[in-house]
Amino acid sequence: MARTRHRRVAHGGSDRGARAPILWSRLRLAFLAWNTFGSADRELFAEQARYAWDLDPKQLATLAIGLNATNAVRAALVGDTAATSAFERLVEQLKAGS
Repeated sequence: MARTRHRRVAHGGSDRGARAPILWSRLRLAFLAWNTFGSADRELFAEQARYAWDLDPKQLATLAIGLNATNAVRAALVGDTAATSAFERLVEQLKAGS
C-alpha cells in the first residue's frame, strides 16, 4: 500500500496518462537490455515495471510476452503476491489468445 501511494506521488498522480508513452518506450528498452543490467539498474527497472503494472497490467504483460521478458516482470513483482498471481493469470490468458 505504501509503495503504491509513493508511486502515485512520485509519478505525478493525475498526469499518469501523459507519461505513458515514455514509460512504455523505457520498458521496451529495459526489456531488451535486461541481461546487461546490474542490480542498481534492475531496481530502477523494477520501480518502472511496478508503476506500469498499476497503470495497465495488460499492456505490460503483452509487452513482456512479446519481448520474452516475463521473468523480468516477475522479478519486479516478487514482493507483491496478489500482483504476481494476477500477472501469471494474465500471461496465461494472453498466451492462450483469450
